[in-house]
Amino acid sequence: MSANPPKADAWPPFKRVRFVLVRREPWTALPVQGLVLDWRKAGRRHQALVAYVDEALHPKRIITEWMPAEKLTPIRADPNVIDYGRSPWDRRR
Repeated sequence: MSANPPKADAWPPFKRVRFVLVRREPWTALPVQGLVLDWRKAGRRHQALVAYVDEALHPKRIITEWMPAEKLTPIRADPNVIDYGRSPWDRRR
């Protein structure tokens, strides 16, 4: 038996990207992570309904708003890659 699993055992890639980085005003502000809930067309452009937490303004409130697609950067996730790094919930530094 091989140590490497066959390719048929891999998860299929995600068809849609739901995770995004949200660029905020001013443009020098650090982007926040968001989750796309829905899409719509507004004139010639597309908008996404995005849920995110802005730690600087409202640290414990989920903000949901329609944003132009130009403000979003997709975060591609591969379910077949396991990150063995430290958990983001690990408070020890």
